Amino acid sequence: MKRNGSHPLHLSSPARATAIEVLAEMREQGTWAREALDQALNRRELSSRDRRLATELAYGVVRQRITLDHLLESASGRRCGHIQPPVLDVLRLGLYQVLYLERVPPAAAVHETVSLARSLAGKKAAGFANAVLRSLLRMVVIPEQNEPMPGDPRFILPCPAGRCVRFNRPLFPSPDEDSAGHLALTQGHPRWLVERWIQRFGRDVAEHICRSNNETPPLCIRWRGSQDIPPSFQPVPDLPGMFIIPHAGRVTDLPGFAEGRLVVQGPASARSVQALQVRPGMEILDVCAAPGVKTVHLADLTGPTGRVVGVDNSFQRLGKLKENMTRLRIMNVSSLVADATQLGSWLRRRFSRILVDVPCSNSGELTRRVEARHRLRPGDLEALMGLQSRVLESASQLLMPSGVMVYSTCSIEEEECPGIVQSFLARNPAFDLDGEQWFFPHDHAGVGGYAARIVRKTGGKP
Repeated sequence: MKRNGSHPLHLSSPARATAIEVLAEMREQGTWAREALDQALNRRELSSRDRRLATELAYGVVRQRITLDHLLESASGRRCGHIQPPVLDVLRLGLYQVLYLERVPPAAAVHETVSLARSLAGKKAAGFANAVLRSLLRMVVIPEQNEPMPGDPRFILPCPAGRCVRFNRPLFPSPDEDSAGHLALTQGHPRWLVERWIQRFGRDVAEHICRSNNETPPLCIRWRGSQDIPPSFQPVPDLPGMFIIPHAGRVTDLPGFAEGRLVVQGPASARSVQALQVRPGMEILDVCAAPGVKTVHLADLTGPTGRVVGVDNSFQRLGKLKENMTRLRIMNVSSLVADATQLGSWLRRRFSRILVDVPCSNSGELTRRVEARHRLRPGDLEALMGLQSRVLESASQLLMPSGVMVYSTCSIEEEECPGIVQSFLARNPAFDLDGEQWFFPHDHAGVGGYAARIVRKTGGKP
């Protein structure tokens, strides 16, 4: 049943066919969503409208997979694991349109879904898809718009932008009896992760985080320089040079892209760089640097008289960093393929500033890394913590006395953030904590993370 991803499907709806290709590529090859989408879009000449729809469908299905599978099992009477994977992809796509996209009429969504199922798996699969979706449609009472969720929450599916869908039977657990189960199934998050957040933040904040993770994030960029900023760019408060681009199409079509004037960069990333307080002429080490977004930012801040060394353990990922440096005509960056836990074996010099942006769970960036919620397992945190601790220890050995090191993550888990920093400080009295900051998705445009500013004491052993 496997389909060769290099040959695009030819169907009446190119956006839906593209989304199906993305889902298949992720399932069959383990490709990350962003990479799979870029590849699929590059294979097709789509209008701007179809590109936006394909992106919304592919990312939306991945974000809401837990909710979609729960409802499909309720309607079909089958476990999703017993449905042919290509047919399951199609069913998820069709149901996502019915529930979450107001602009797509339910009849059109069902028709396109059945056509996709027939093209991919034959007549029998098309009949099954038709029966399942129509069964679900019979359960829907009415979609509500721009009003609070009415009635019994067991009957109601909250949707982005204040919408909700009401069913004629209870399809979800009661939030009073099973708070984590209700949030997990209505907001498309793993139960174990929701339980962690409820225990730490309380149910209301946990719900805000989950809802924020399911919103389509705005495009955020950094403008290199202070001149000729397009008037449509909206400044990000407290982050000079950072802007939100409303209704962005292709990044490559934005004014200033071809000239190297802008870089796509999230607010949490920019805040981590800001915490380093870089000055012109400084020598900076960027650990785990690829693909180089923060490296570019550091290079711009230290200027032509400074130097940035970008280290990553992936030759392929460093290739992307080098591509970015070439496109942006940056000359003050050098790159090194090295093990970040053994930096002293590769580098002999010391740095006045070090950025340590460690591999993490990405639990603060689930809106952008849409597949991360499904790949992450409870046991992963312990393994990540060991790696994070070793990378921070390794980087600290290269920091000059009175130098500044920022430890940052895209996680909102205590163990990966202050837990790592406090453990490091307890082992290394030559360092002090000079401030830390949390970013949570519901307060920072869908982006969460953590940054700690660590200073080596004057006279601390280098």
